Amino acid sequence: MTTYDAPIRKAHKSTQQDLIDHKEHCSADPEKLPTVGRALGHQVRIKRNDSEYGLYTVSEVRQESRDNIVRMGEAGREQLGTSDEFAGTLDSQVPHPTFTDAEAETLSPSLLPPCLLTVALRCSYPGPICGGKARSAGQGGSRGGTGQLSRWVAGMMGRCESSVRTSR
Repeated sequence: MTTYDAPIRKAHKSTQQDLIDHKEHCSADPEKLPTVGRALGHQVRIKRNDSEYGLYTVSEVRQESRDNIVRMGEAGREQLGTSDEFAGTLDSQVPHPTFTDAEAETLSPSLLPPCLLTVALRCSYPGPICGGKARSAGQGGSRGGTGQLSRWVAGMMGRCESSVRTSR
C-alpha cells in the first residue's frame, strides 16, 4: 500500500466543472500519481482521517504548484464529512484491505449498506470498476469485471459504515 500526504483543495470553478459535477471525481498531479502506481482514469482512496475516506476516480491530471495537491468539488469533499479544504492522504489501496477476492465476490446486495445498494445494482461507469464496460448487476460478462465491482463495493463498505456512524 502506497500513500502520500495530499492537501485536498477546491476545484477551480472556471476550469474544473467535471469535478464540480461529479462528486466521485478528483484531480491530481500527473507526475506524483505514478509514484503510488496510479494514473489518469485510475481510482484512489482519499482519506480525511481513519474513519472518513472514500474512493475517487482521477478524472483529470493537473500540474500544481505543489505536486501533492488533490482537487475535488464541494460534493466530493462533503462525502468525507466537510465542505472545507483539508489535509488528507491519497492512498493507492482501493480494494478493502482485509477482504480476499473470494470474500469480496461473495457479497450479496442483501448484505450491503443502503448507500451501496444502487452501486451494486447498476454499475454505469465504464471504467475499472466494471471491467471497462457499463453493466447492470446480474448481466453476463467477464469474471474480472464482476470481481472488480465486488472488490470496489467491498472497499466502499467501510466508507458507508463510517458515514452512518458519524451521522447519528
